Amino acid sequence: MNIVFPGFTYLSISFLLIGRGIGIPAPEDLTLITAGFLCAKEISELKLMIPLAWISVITADCLSFGCGALFRNHHHRLPVIRLMFTRKRLYRAEKFYLENGIKGILLARFLPGLKTPLFFTAGAARFSFLKFITIDIITSIISVSVVISAGFYLSKQFYKLKDAADLYKTGIIIFILILLAAGLAFKFLRKKN
Repeated sequence: MNIVFPGFTYLSISFLLIGRGIGIPAPEDLTLITAGFLCAKEISELKLMIPLAWISVITADCLSFGCGALFRNHHHRLPVIRLMFTRKRLYRAEKFYLENGIKGILLARFLPGLKTPLFFTAGAARFSFLKFITIDIITSIISVSVVISAGFYLSKQFYKLKDAADLYKTGIIIFILILLAAGLAFKFLRKKN
């Protein structure tokens, strides 16, 4: 467990995940991988981290959606938002969510870096909150669990790989130098012909 303050890691992860919903530039997937890494290092517990992260992700998504619904008519007053959403773009977004709303929410859940603007747009386009939250809850259960678990298991493999690399460092360096030399020789011979 964390010696300084046991709950600090949970609060930090939760803050970063929820902050993403209001525009804090903290990529969700990177934060979730970090959460898995912290669990693998036994700084936090996996059985607590996954539900906390899931609740934080749902909260962030609802904040994004809610901001879109709330600022829909005032988007032109918000500095960053007005650059992204002209009246024409907002109209197209409304049309998209009316025709393909469920696909848009599903797509957004699995597109790193686009969740916040796409969920904001769904709110601004007056997409049904009930449909949004239903789809988001189901898909985020899968995505949060998978990404945290990947961080957990990959971190364990990372240290095994690091130990193996330390053991075979000289051989790896020689192998890389041979590959580079072969590549340069091939390039030189190709230019000559």
